[in-house]
Amino acid sequence: MSAKSVRGSAIGYHQGHEFLKVLEKAGLTGDIAQDVINSRGNQKAKLMMSTLEGVILRDERFTLVKSFGMTVPENYESHNRLDIFRAECEKEFYYYNPNITDANYGHPSLKLSPGLKFMVKVFQITDTVSSDDCLKFLKAEKGVLL
Repeated sequence: MSAKSVRGSAIGYHQGHEFLKVLEKAGLTGDIAQDVINSRGNQKAKLMMSTLEGVILRDERFTLVKSFGMTVPENYESHNRLDIFRAECEKEFYYYNPNITDANYGHPSLKLSPGLKFMVKVFQITDTVSSDDCLKFLKAEKGVLL
């Protein structure tokens, strides 16, 4: 892949280099990779990059244990949910962080509402990871923090 073909495209040089490495791991030849990079508006490249990043560049420290669908119950009310959980379950934990309250987490990026459907994935962490590693992994998995 030439630097010129990447520079003139919608993805940057560094992204193009990383993308080429991903395509090579996937078994594509240089000619096919060049065709993808040169596609109109990089549509093929963008689609393949988003797909392959999740499959090939997956962090091996996180192992999928189980996945299942879940629907928010029809009678679910989001306000005061953390406070209610704490009142009902705090005694069951060795330690419960007193800062986990609705007042401190009252502005989620996605508000749960009755009937909303999710695919839940449970991962085992098989090696030492930082909080930033976990957040990067969740972003790569298109995870939602509630």
